[in-house]
Amino acid sequence: PVRDQFELWALGNTRAADACARFLGPQALLIRYEDLCADPTRELARLLDFLARPLTRSACERIAASVKPSPGLGRGLLDSSDTIRALGAQHAETLRRFGYPTPV
Repeated sequence: PVRDQFELWALGNTRAADACARFLGPQALLIRYEDLCADPTRELARLLDFLARPLTRSACERIAASVKPSPGLGRGLLDSSDTIRALGAQHAETLRRFGYPTPV
């Protein structure tokens, strides 16, 4: 059910981010799947900069071309059902933490 998926997403991402902050601090880099799919070349370049492992622009573009977004990417933004709005309100803090819009 969508409620369980939302709960799992919120719990898993919060725990992962908290663990990164606690154990890795500035040695951790957050890359959102949506950002990787929207602009894989930019996100790959950001990752390689973070790792201090530069690649040529053509190599980055070749690797980035292999990123294939899942078919359902972004569907949550299109769903304005009462259930999604309620879950968004319930998890607004977590959504904001990871750069997602929250219900009005």
